[in-house]
Amino acid sequence: MKKFLTILLLLVSITMSSMAQAKIEKAECDTANYDLTIVLSCPQSKDILYRAAKEWLATHIQNFQQRLQYDDKETGTIKFRNSSYLHAKKLFRQTATIDMVGTCDYMVTITIKDCKYRVRAEDGMANWHEDFIFNGTKSSNGTKVLELKNFVRWSEDRNALKSYSSDVGRIADGIWLRAKELENDDF
Repeated sequence: MKKFLTILLLLVSITMSSMAQAKIEKAECDTANYDLTIVLSCPQSKDILYRAAKEWLATHIQNFQQRLQYDDKETGTIKFRNSSYLHAKKLFRQTATIDMVGTCDYMVTITIKDCKYRVRAEDGMANWHEDFIFNGTKSSNGTKVLELKNFVRWSEDRNALKSYSSDVGRIADGIWLRAKELENDDF
C-alpha cells in the first residue's frame, strides 16, 4: 500500500514542484479502507479556490452535475460520486484467464478554506463484469460488486488502486492549476 501512496504523492508533487506557491500539507491513505486524503495549501482565497474547483470539475468530470451530491459555497464543501476505469486479468492455471472490466466508484469530498483545500476519496466500491476464458472460449461469470478493500484483496490486482489514487491526485492538481489560471486572469 505504501507503494501506491508514494505513486500518489509523486503525481501530485510533480505538478506542484513546478508551482512554487503550492505545498502539500498532508497526503495519506487509510490502508484498512483505501480512503485517500490530500491537503494542499496555496495563496488563493476561498472564493478563487471554490470557483476553480467548480470550473475544473465541470469540465473534467463526465456528467459532473448528475454526480453532484452536495454543494455549499458558504462552507466550501463539494461532494460528488466519481469513478475510475477498472480492467484486470488474472491467469488461472496457465490455460484459463479471468477477465474483469468495470469501474471503481467512490465519494469525493472537497473542503475549501482560505489558502487551503482538502480532497478526500472514500467508500470505494468495485463494480465489474467478469468473464472466464478457457482455450479461447469466453463464458460470463456475471456482474459483481465489492468494497474496494475487499476487491483488492480478492483480486490481488493493484490496477484498481493505481487508477483510483491517480484520479484523486488529478483532481487535486486540476483545482490548483485552475486556481492559478483564475488568479492570473484577474490581473
